[in-house]
Amino acid sequence: MLKIAVIMLSTILIDTNSILFKKGQLVDNKKREKNYLDGLKKFSNFTKKYGFDTYLIDNSLKFEQLHPQIQKIIKDSNYIYYNNNKNSLGKINKGAGLIESWHDNIDLISKYDYIIHYEPRLQMTEDCVIPVFLRNPGNYFKKRTRLQGVETGFFIVHSRILLKYLIKSAEEIINMCAKQISIENDINRFLLREKIKVNYIPKLGVDWLTFNNNVRKL
Repeated sequence: MLKIAVIMLSTILIDTNSILFKKGQLVDNKKREKNYLDGLKKFSNFTKKYGFDTYLIDNSLKFEQLHPQIQKIIKDSNYIYYNNNKNSLGKINKGAGLIESWHDNIDLISKYDYIIHYEPRLQMTEDCVIPVFLRNPGNYFKKRTRLQGVETGFFIVHSRILLKYLIKSAEEIINMCAKQISIENDINRFLLREKIKVNYIPKLGVDWLTFNNNVRKL
C-alpha cells in the first residue's frame, strides 16, 4: 500500500518588515489568519474521508499561539502540527522560502511514497484531483494559464521526485532570489529537464486569494 502524506507549509504570521510585504505582495496578518482559518475548514471537510497523514507545518507560531479556531480544526481533524525554524528566504522570494521549508522537512518527506502539497490558504471548492490520483497514482500538476510554469499551491508528486528537485546549490538559491525566479517556473523547468512523467489536470478545484484580494479559480 502506498504511503501518502499531505504536507501543508505555512507562515501564518508574516514579518511586516519584510521586502515582499513592503512591496504589497502579502496581505496583512488579520486577513491572512482568516484565509488560513477558512481554507483549513474547507480542506478538512473535503479530505477527512481519506485518512491521510496530514501535517500543518508553520514557521512563525507555536501551537499555543495559533488562533483558537485553528487549534480546534487541527485537533478535530487529527492533523499533526509542527513549528519549524523561522524562514529567512521567504521574505525575499516566496519560492525560495518554500524550498527552505521543504529542506527543513526532508526526513519527513522521505518516509512517504507520495506527497500532496497543499497551500492551506487555498479555498477548496471541489475534490476533483485526489480521486483521480488514487485511481492512477502519479505526479499531478496543473499548467498555469496566463503565465509559464505550473501551479504550485496544490500538486501531488512522488517523494523521490521532490527530493531530487531539492538538491540545489547555494548559488542556485541565491540566483533564484536575485533574479526573482518564481517557484512555478523553476519546478516546471526541472520537470521538463529531467523528463518527469506528469499528469496535467485541467483544474484543481480551488480558489486562490491573491495579495490584492482578487480570486483566481484554479
